[in-house]
Amino acid sequence: MKKIKIYIVTIIILLIVFLLFLFVNSPKSSEGIGSAGISLEEFNQIEIGMTQHEVDSIIDADKLWNDDEIYDKACIKLNEENNNSIYTYKYKYLGHKSGYAIIVFSVDYSSGMYGLEYPKVISKEDFNLK
Repeated sequence: MKKIKIYIVTIIILLIVFLLFLFVNSPKSSEGIGSAGISLEEFNQIEIGMTQHEVDSIIDADKLWNDDEIYDKACIKLNEENNNSIYTYKYKYLGHKSGYAIIVFSVDYSSGMYGLEYPKVISKEDFNLK
């Protein structure tokens, strides 16, 4: 009986240590991802009608996104829709210091000009960027 209690106490202690480790090492939603993310200043430079290429060059001026792993952390495609050859793309850009931005792009491929037209900003939202 005494051995069972020792095992149970040991398991509980190990579980608590494991959970504390996960908590301490988990990313905080209020923290940013560093210079690969979008800052409030960069967000304010983005205007409706800009191409996705122009937006990316503002946010990634240091070309950190050339590393796919960094790009995948900084820019997350949330949605893609096709409505009669009008494509809409919704992206979440994680913040430099905190928060994130949602930017929606749209492009009309109804004329068959695939690749010759660039998606353009149709809306943008700031969620606690600093």
